[in-house]
Amino acid sequence: MTITALSLENVKRLTAIRITADGKPIVLTGNNGAGKSSVLDGILLALSGAGLEDPIKHGATRAVIKLKIEGKEEAFNIERIIRPGSRELKVTSADGKPISSPQRFLDSLVGSIAFDPLEFVRLKPKAQADSLRSLLGIDTTAIERKKADFYAERTVVNRLIENLKGQLDGIPEHAADVPDEEVSASDLIKQRDEISLQISKRDSITAEIARSTQQQAELVARIAKGKALIAQLEGELQVITGAISGDRDRLSSLQEAHDALPPIDSITRKISSVDLTNQAVREKRRRKEVEKALAESHAKSEELTQKQKDADSEKARLLSEADLPVPGMEISEDGVTVDGVRFDQLSTAQQITTSAKIAMRSNPKLKIILIREGALINRANTEALCELAEERGYQLWMEKFSEDVSEKGIHISDGEIVAVDGKEVG
Repeated sequence: MTITALSLENVKRLTAIRITADGKPIVLTGNNGAGKSSVLDGILLALSGAGLEDPIKHGATRAVIKLKIEGKEEAFNIERIIRPGSRELKVTSADGKPISSPQRFLDSLVGSIAFDPLEFVRLKPKAQADSLRSLLGIDTTAIERKKADFYAERTVVNRLIENLKGQLDGIPEHAADVPDEEVSASDLIKQRDEISLQISKRDSITAEIARSTQQQAELVARIAKGKALIAQLEGELQVITGAISGDRDRLSSLQEAHDALPPIDSITRKISSVDLTNQAVREKRRRKEVEKALAESHAKSEELTQKQKDADSEKARLLSEADLPVPGMEISEDGVTVDGVRFDQLSTAQQITTSAKIAMRSNPKLKIILIREGALINRANTEALCELAEERGYQLWMEKFSEDVSEKGIHISDGEIVAVDGKEVG
């Protein structure tokens, strides 16, 4: 459907104008402030009920917009009356039957009629991508929010990684023979005292053996000197020999126990170095803790990086599955491309026609495209745009700055139509 008749009364700068359209492009010309834009604003207001906070012309009591839209099989009349503090909307079919819930009905017909192809061309690449996603209903807000959360969390984790690396660099790395638990000095002292006691007992027995051996030698000498004392001395010898044997047995047992013990000098060295050893134990334990935390942080960072990549993949999937209005068009984080070429690197004609195709896709039922500042388009591009619209059955409403009456178009001055296609209106 397209607009076949438009009537605007006291809308912004307009006093009263009526336009009959046949589906062909409508070019509105005039000086700045003449009322060209008011026509486009009036169309938007009639269809959406939004866009103008105070549409009533200064000095008037109400604004009235009447719009007729027609298709091949149906037609509707739209009337919107705006008064200070109130707005009325009435939509009727061609036979005069009122449409219930008129705004909802219009919303079902109207797509993104406010989408202006020229305005899209002037946007920055990222803004173009955002606008196109919004137009096509591709909502990546939740994905962007998750990605931002992953990024923020990964930033914290990476800071922790750097902190842990600093801690690790400040902890000496000790040899593998450093024990895992701290050494008890009291246990070592007790062990040393027990060994000292064993040595003392051994030395005592050794001295006793030496004394007995001396006695034995003296007795032998006495035997040699006096046979008479042999019997007595042999008895004493037997006693002494038995004692020696017992002492030797005890010494042998003590020697075996002593041989199983570590050298007392090594225990003494351990006691003197217990503080250094325990410091090394603590540093070894702390290093293991930091290494574990560092490994966990690296793993967490990699996990968050993967989640960001997954979010990007999900976003790319949504964009790749979108039914884009132009073959070869792609939407990325940085902007819009067509056949791999950035939108801002397309020719002006390609940019305009591409933007027009986007506008057409967004208004499949009510085939109307509103273009402001049409004076920025040269004649060749204007003609190409009109041909594209005619080919696809769309109606262009374009406003162009022009101080003089043009051969083509509706010229507006002081809120009224003064000429059509170069001919003055009486």
